[in-house]
Amino acid sequence: MRRRLIAVAIALIVGSVQVGSIGAAQQIKGSQPASAQFAKSTSVAAAADNQNGLYTLDGWGGVHPVGSAPSVSSPTYFGWDIARGLVTRADNQSGYILDGFGGIHSFGGAPDVTGGPYWGWDIARGIVLRSDGVSGYVLDGYGPLHPFGGAPAVTGFPSFGWDIARGVALRADGVSGYVLDGWGGVHPFGGAPWLSGAPSWSGWDIARTLALNPSGGGGYVLDGWGGLHPIGNSLAATGGPSWAGWDIARGVVLWSVGPSTQPGGWVIDGWGGVHSFGGAPVQSGGASWLRWDIVRGLGGSNASGGSRHYNVPPPPPLTFGDGTWRVGPDIASGTYRTRQGSSGCYWERLRGFSGSFGDIIANDFDYGNQVVTIQPTDAGFHTSGCGRWTSDLSATGAWPTQDGVFIVGTDLSPGTYHSPGGSGCYWARLSGFSDRSNEIIANGGFTTSVIVTISPGDVGFETQSCGTWSPG
Repeated sequence: MRRRLIAVAIALIVGSVQVGSIGAAQQIKGSQPASAQFAKSTSVAAAADNQNGLYTLDGWGGVHPVGSAPSVSSPTYFGWDIARGLVTRADNQSGYILDGFGGIHSFGGAPDVTGGPYWGWDIARGIVLRSDGVSGYVLDGYGPLHPFGGAPAVTGFPSFGWDIARGVALRADGVSGYVLDGWGGVHPFGGAPWLSGAPSWSGWDIARTLALNPSGGGGYVLDGWGGLHPIGNSLAATGGPSWAGWDIARGVVLWSVGPSTQPGGWVIDGWGGVHSFGGAPVQSGGASWLRWDIVRGLGGSNASGGSRHYNVPPPPPLTFGDGTWRVGPDIASGTYRTRQGSSGCYWERLRGFSGSFGDIIANDFDYGNQVVTIQPTDAGFHTSGCGRWTSDLSATGAWPTQDGVFIVGTDLSPGTYHSPGGSGCYWARLSGFSDRSNEIIANGGFTTSVIVTISPGDVGFETQSCGTWSPG
């Protein structure tokens, strides 16, 4: 891998709730922009059927299979939102990730590439791959295209002078194609013919990506509300998603074996939902991030996806109360805590809903504030008497005077603590929050004058009826 960003192994909290088609279909109207800048995503015609080779790119660099696509080995997570584009090779299971600085990172066994730009700041906006699978072009936000892997230089690309390029698509000849600007303008380069019918939203940065149909004579522009706008010889798309008034569409891939002028395909939203349109097969499964706009592209069979980084405020915390909840449709997996004391909190992680003891993965009954980690493989979660659970894991203020489970590094720092204790005192150092009985590092109590040293590697600390803890 070339010019890798410093990566850290931070895993995204992955749920499985997909965004639905919210709101009625609505055409976005505007006027033609004069010129614009940066790029976003791309699509190139492919002979093989790409329905089983779709992948989601998250902003931290994770590559996640959609539907029946095989899992791939991907680069280590960058640890921050800097991934900008994804392109796959003809085998549908290897390819390259583009970071915002211009670095190109191989995955799935693809060979490392040579050449290419590198800026050291977030300006790369799209990547396209030629038919040889090792060369192509990187689009920067100002419009120019930069070859890598031995690709010949191209001419005729736009130069906007500001960050407004949003997409790039390469034709079958490997040296010509189109750059999309954020106002909807479609600009040919390398001798590509002009395509009619491009939408225009003068002064409004709402165009999100560009894809060419298998014939290369047309394609579609995707707007942020989910609208698909035909260009060239393409016919109107049917059955696609629509989020009127909500900028959440992030990428599009066309079905490589669909009809040449109306191939259908898939649109991905910022939360990870993949929505088919036209005659393209419906896709199920895949990664999803409830209320988190972190998807940066959809790739498949020489298609490139990626979106400009948006400074989107963090989503509001997820909350839920008593009841039995399905993981995925109802609540996302991840770590939750209660922010109020309880006189008797009971919870269960479930592998099924038969009501038998065999469906219980882990459970606990306790007092005070609680913390639990729900795994992506869990089928459900049951809670009773705990109050409201929330994904807001900030300190509750209950430490050091109240009973409950506390997060080391958030509620309390590692170190040595003492409490008055008593015959009912119980404490436990914890390595996690998924299965209390199997995550106890050490425990004790049931005596007066208790002293405990919490190590930097501890994840949690539980205390019951021990009184106020003091350092030292």
